[in-house]
Amino acid sequence: MSAKNSPPPRPRSAASYRLAISLIIAIIAILSAHVVAQTDFTTASLDQILLQADRELTNQRFQLAEQFLEQALDLADQNQHAQIAERLELCTASAAVDSRYDDLSFITSIDQTDLDTAQEFLSSVVALIEQRYYIPCDSRDLLRSALLQLHAAAQRHPDSQPLIDAINIERQTLAAAAEPSLPQTSVDIAARLAPIAQQLGLSPGWPAMQLAYALADSLDEYSHLLSPQRYREFYDQITGAYVGIGIDVIIQEGSAIVFDVVPDSPAARASVQPGDIITAVNGAAINQATPNQLGRLLRGPQDSSVNVTFQRQDSQFQSRITRRIVSAPSVRQQQILPNTNIGYFRVATFDNDTAMEIRRAVTLLQLAGAQQLIIDLRNNSGGMMNSAVDTASMFLRQGTIVTVQTADQSRQYQAETNTYPRYNMPVVLLVNNHTASAAEILTAALQDHNRAVVIGQQTLGKGVVQTVLPMPQSQTAFTITTAQYLAPNGRCFHRIGIQPDIIIDYPTGPAIVSAATLSRSDDPAMTSAIQTLEPQIASATHP
Repeated sequence: MSAKNSPPPRPRSAASYRLAISLIIAIIAILSAHVVAQTDFTTASLDQILLQADRELTNQRFQLAEQFLEQALDLADQNQHAQIAERLELCTASAAVDSRYDDLSFITSIDQTDLDTAQEFLSSVVALIEQRYYIPCDSRDLLRSALLQLHAAAQRHPDSQPLIDAINIERQTLAAAAEPSLPQTSVDIAARLAPIAQQLGLSPGWPAMQLAYALADSLDEYSHLLSPQRYREFYDQITGAYVGIGIDVIIQEGSAIVFDVVPDSPAARASVQPGDIITAVNGAAINQATPNQLGRLLRGPQDSSVNVTFQRQDSQFQSRITRRIVSAPSVRQQQILPNTNIGYFRVATFDNDTAMEIRRAVTLLQLAGAQQLIIDLRNNSGGMMNSAVDTASMFLRQGTIVTVQTADQSRQYQAETNTYPRYNMPVVLLVNNHTASAAEILTAALQDHNRAVVIGQQTLGKGVVQTVLPMPQSQTAFTITTAQYLAPNGRCFHRIGIQPDIIIDYPTGPAIVSAATLSRSDDPAMTSAIQTLEPQIASATHP
């Protein structure tokens, strides 16, 4: 959950900047597969939900408050809808700002950027929005949302009422404007707010930098500016190596649960197990912590240590873990299922090395006697598109794997152009409602070509492409949605998900709490997968 000690190199010229833009295309996934679970509101009234939202807002737990307000919006009548929608919008703005201020590198970059550089940075961000975003933007809505975030950011500083008043005037002016120009209006707003910010002891570049980050965040849930720290973490993610303790965590009903432990990592050597619950870090309780807050507590320099308190069933234990460079494999839990010829492995994410890891895993399983394959993509939040394309090509001889469609063009990725070896064995893919992005590309490709049986739950539905554009003015990058994915049959699965061929219903409790539960024979999805493949054994033995 931490980064390398040195930042990635910045492009030194316009030519190298353009080259970086053309080469660095990836899907940003949530770091270390963080997932925030939804609370069950089936029996709660609207008043109860709003009361809980107020409690979370009072405690400044904005992400949790968002969940309650979203549920309240679904229950509200026409008279209540507008008021709750406005509260949700303010809460969303506060959550975005709160997430940024959890990052010290963001605060430092805002404080140290001078006015000219900040204005240039803002202009570059706006230009990229207009040139690269995959659908046309409504400038008024984008600016209105960004000014709400600017308002929330100003509230974090003492004696900031003059700045808040000035931001509110800008909001009123924007509402009355005919057709605001995104480039001109954003630069003008930042210029008017700069002297007020400086009078309050903020840097003159504060409004422009804050507005740039806010505009990026306002596009969609996947577009944002990466702070210097998170830019380094992005590179760690796609290389599969980072400084940390070596755990993947999910947040479920307010608890931080160790979903998986990286083999041979500091956490593994400290005997941490999947399913352990983190209750405190360095003595500070973390109940209801967000993924960002937890990551900030667990991150640190190489060779530094962190005290983590875990709960395992009815007992607690504390472990002092030294942060090291962790090489996190994508392919885990590789095995031949007992008394079968079925190979199994889980793919945790799609990074630079995933396709090679899968090739090695399949080869070793075949040597061990596997004639059929279960690939577990549950809780795989995605990664690099090219890695998913390479993986799909191992199981397809020809045909379209995915189409990437921008506002003005589309590109098809074909299986026959790939040089990876082909495997003909029967395949089952296991998916759930946290299977996303690159994992959905693989799922859709094999499903549409009738190359695999898909079993589990409807997938998340993250079918858009993010391009990572290094920003020449700073050690940051802009992750911006530039295209959408289309499955081989032409369907768009964004915000829809992929329907499994065989749907698994989990009647009570969470479907998955840790990686340790995935390959168990009593898991309903595994049972269904084995039953689906068993006829293949019979037909092979008795033609």
